[in-house]
Amino acid sequence: MSEEEDSSFRDLGLFGKIVVIVLMALLIIGSLAFAVGVTFFGFAGFFRIFDVTYDSLGSLGLFIVFYFLLGLAAEIFAKGLKMLVIANLSSKVQLAMTQIIIDTLFEWLIIFTVDEFLRSVTVRFRLNWRQPFYWPSLNTSLMTKIKRERHHEL
Repeated sequence: MSEEEDSSFRDLGLFGKIVVIVLMALLIIGSLAFAVGVTFFGFAGFFRIFDVTYDSLGSLGLFIVFYFLLGLAAEIFAKGLKMLVIANLSSKVQLAMTQIIIDTLFEWLIIFTVDEFLRSVTVRFRLNWRQPFYWPSLNTSLMTKIKRERHHEL
């Protein structure tokens, strides 16, 4: 390698350092904006499919923020409860069903709480009971598939 190819950030001039810092900041901001956009429009699409009404995009944003904040807190309790309950189970079917039931109950609790807290978002009762079944069921089946693939790799 020549000296030009082996240069580091310290060897750059002021203009080069500014360009590198600005490009790194844009890369980070762009990545975060993409993740937030996908989440926001994903919720908007999900709400549209299930006929959930919201007054404005700001109320949709607040719903998402509160959903994730409560979800973070509830996930800690759900993990603890699952560890306590699962320790006494031996059947894989009982294990999977217990995980799905606990995840569904906590998911429903989060959606119900955020729906009651925000009057600008209206989640219909039928969705209140149907939607929480999607995430835990999908999560449990996906994790089971990943564990099987890892087991076969070994």
